[in-house]
Amino acid sequence: MLFFTFKKATIRVAMFLLSVSLITGCFCQRQDHNKSVSDDSLPTIVVGIDNYEPFSFKDEEGNIIGIDVELAKEAFHRLNYKPVFQFIDWSKKKEILDSKQIDCIWSSFTMTGREDQYLWAGPYLYSQHVVMVPKNSPIHSLKDLNGKIVGVQSTTKPEDILLSGGKNIPKVKELIVFPTKSETVASLREGGVEAVAGHITALYRYTVQENFRFLSEALEEVRLGIAFPKSGDPKLVDALTKTLEDMKNEGVVDEVVEKYGLDPKPLVWGK
Repeated sequence: MLFFTFKKATIRVAMFLLSVSLITGCFCQRQDHNKSVSDDSLPTIVVGIDNYEPFSFKDEEGNIIGIDVELAKEAFHRLNYKPVFQFIDWSKKKEILDSKQIDCIWSSFTMTGREDQYLWAGPYLYSQHVVMVPKNSPIHSLKDLNGKIVGVQSTTKPEDILLSGGKNIPKVKELIVFPTKSETVASLREGGVEAVAGHITALYRYTVQENFRFLSEALEEVRLGIAFPKSGDPKLVDALTKTLEDMKNEGVVDEVVEKYGLDPKPLVWGK
């Protein structure tokens, strides 16, 4: 009798261990499958970016980060793509896109005035191009920029605005164009220029950390989007626009913008 009981117990233990083994095996296979789907098996999409903090830049460890980088990772992951980020010569961005070296441009890229040049996803953010001056500067309005020396980063929208002129656009004495944003701000800091113009999110941290302020008037309010070539896939573009809208409604876009020290209220499209 004792032997029979022990035998039954042994069989039960064996069956239990077999069940655990099967469940564990299935779980491991499922986990490996999910990892494969979310990483290596996804088709890649090459995203052209500029070195433009806080949208797309490298941190101290060489990792590519930024508002647009994080939004692109999340959005393309939802669409079952793996984004690969590539810094490009920003002055040749359209040529690089049209030659299919990249699949899209996503780096604080302005839709305004370029609507017919690309196939656009978005807008997903909107903001302003603004003018920054030292806090003790006598410059308080756009008209005060007449006859002044102003600095801008090369190939940015403020360069186009100040060069083209137009209603309510000041006639500056000299427009100095710098290769990078840091060089532009350094010139203002050192007194080489009397004001600098740029995207509000690119200049915001300098008003927080240093003795600078924005003029109350903006040069231009802009809409930001993701540019695809005119020959691109309209279905993918529409799906990306819808995905970004979903991310906005879920609060994901707000969270990413706040992570980089910015107020989402004036920046997130449709708020």
